[in-house]
Amino acid sequence: MIGPHPELCALAALMWVIAAVTAARLRGDRRGRALWALVVAGVPMLGWLTLAWGPIAGLAGFVAGGAILARPLQRLNDT
Repeated sequence: MIGPHPELCALAALMWVIAAVTAARLRGDRRGRALWALVVAGVPMLGWLTLAWGPIAGLAGFVAGGAILARPLQRLNDT
């Protein structure tokens, strides 16, 4: 049996974080849809992260993902 590919899991988690940061910059209805899509995609990815790297990494991924989704990045003023 082939393992859960921890390197691929880490790459997928990194891509999810990039997508979440990008979605936080959207406005209005698009942002809401993007955040729901990230939640739907993030749940199985969180399970995969926990399987591949263990419960500590899974908990860290859960906390990081929740922080990203609950508090989107603020736009910086170009002054």
